[in-house]
Amino acid sequence: MRSGEALGLCRDAIDFDGGVLTVKRQVIKVKSKAVLVDYAKTDASTDRETPFPDLAKAVLLKHIRENVPEGRDLIFVASRGNVIRRDAFYKRWDKARDAVGLPKNFRFHDLRHTFISTALKGDCVAIGFLGNEKPQATGCKAAMPGVQADSSAPSPLSAPCRR
Repeated sequence: MRSGEALGLCRDAIDFDGGVLTVKRQVIKVKSKAVLVDYAKTDASTDRETPFPDLAKAVLLKHIRENVPEGRDLIFVASRGNVIRRDAFYKRWDKARDAVGLPKNFRFHDLRHTFISTALKGDCVAIGFLGNEKPQATGCKAAMPGVQADSSAPSPLSAPCRR
């Protein structure tokens, strides 16, 4: 997911049983304020289903139990309950990245490429997971349509591949 899509994640976009997240919203900046909107960055992103691995399910369920009061749909909010601004998110991202020893040039966006590489270890064409309108926009050959992974390599993704 893109950062704005992740920050816009709401309860209705999570299918824990089916192992799928659906991109329905994103957070954008309007006059220096974070705003939750009901559309994604591209037409290809809107209502895009992304596999949701078991490890991520466990972490998200724990976050929801401990931090998301009943009745609140938005999963990630700022300390005062407001929509998280991306610039504030990236300050925390930088600290977390540094704390685990990742290189300074490792961006949140790079997780999309890690995800697609992992998905390609399974038996699926994974370009649809990213939501790019053009395959070339992914910036990686592995995510091109028709390129399938080595089926002998086990995939750590437990969710089914969907487009």
